[in-house]
Amino acid sequence: MIQPKLSILMPTYNDEEYIVKAINSVFRQSYKNVELIVINDGSTDDTEKVLLSQKKIYKDRIKVLNQKNQGQLKAIENSVKLIEGELVTILHSDDEYDTGDMLAKSVEFLLEKGKKSVFCDMVLIDEKSEGEKYNKSIKNISGVSKYVYAFNGGSNVINDIFIAKRAFFIETILPEYVIRNIPYWINLDESDTAGVYKSPYSFYRYRIYSGNYINSDIGKHVLLNGSIRGVISVCEGYYFPFIKIQKQLVSKFGFKPFKLRNKNNTQISKITKYRIERIWRDNSWRDDAYLNSLILYWGNFARKRSISIYEDDFSDFVLFNVNEVREFFVNFKNKNIPYVYQKIMTEMSNGFDTIEVHSKFVDSIRILCDLLNIRPKIVSI
Repeated sequence: MIQPKLSILMPTYNDEEYIVKAINSVFRQSYKNVELIVINDGSTDDTEKVLLSQKKIYKDRIKVLNQKNQGQLKAIENSVKLIEGELVTILHSDDEYDTGDMLAKSVEFLLEKGKKSVFCDMVLIDEKSEGEKYNKSIKNISGVSKYVYAFNGGSNVINDIFIAKRAFFIETILPEYVIRNIPYWINLDESDTAGVYKSPYSFYRYRIYSGNYINSDIGKHVLLNGSIRGVISVCEGYYFPFIKIQKQLVSKFGFKPFKLRNKNNTQISKITKYRIERIWRDNSWRDDAYLNSLILYWGNFARKRSISIYEDDFSDFVLFNVNEVREFFVNFKNKNIPYVYQKIMTEMSNGFDTIEVHSKFVDSIRILCDLLNIRPKIVSI
């Protein structure tokens, strides 16, 4: 089989301990027609020095892009301009590829089946790269997969591990997963889900250790942010009667759920709280102003109330796009977010359905609301 070039995107931040293992796992593969694009997201350890030494070994097979710290999603977006391959995948710098030909077999499977993208189960490894347990995805995406996802609070039923044809990556994965921080498959038409298929070859080894980014408070916020955005995309405007029973029917038997048109959206509040409690198991979320205001916002969604944002409120304004969510929550934890964000988050606790704002700020407020996972009407004044 002729091997199309595979572009491997590797965002990294302070992963000097594991990144060499990740890079070596790329070039140990039987699949040789690869380019590795490493995006150093403002690392403060010796990651940059490590990358220079790896560049000397692997020469032009590695491209390195250094940037200020913006978060992994923004790092991936910034790397797109460097992609030359016909196929695209992502390997995180503290993870590894399985040795041997699992990657090659998955590419062959993708091409033989004529699919747009494949995903796989992940092998779970520890600090020593040891482990045999699997994190398993559902067998394949169907018309009910998004409901399984939503009823579980946005807990992904498909690993965010893929090998995709470049066009599918640019047209679907980039805008959905990379830019909007939601599962790339969740808004596919049912007919399009057939283009995304599960590879029987587990080529990805996911490292679980105490230093996992996802275990940090900021990492949990980023995880929740994408989870709830995905839930909103599925559930907004609907009410699912007997949702606990329907959850079992959908998950176990693949039944399409029964739903009613309902604009009050208060069910999203319960799903949001459920997901928060699953992520912050120590209940520390109860002291987090944003998390509490998010639950209350959706719980009070039906409340007919307008709030006004004035031009003077934007005196210190900085816009955070959705895939700059990490940077936003770093500023939030440091109590350094612009006043407009503070004002809206305070109002969220009381519920509102409309924001009135000067016309020149409408687009900024729309992006802000998307970042905060709220969905009011935005009225120009």
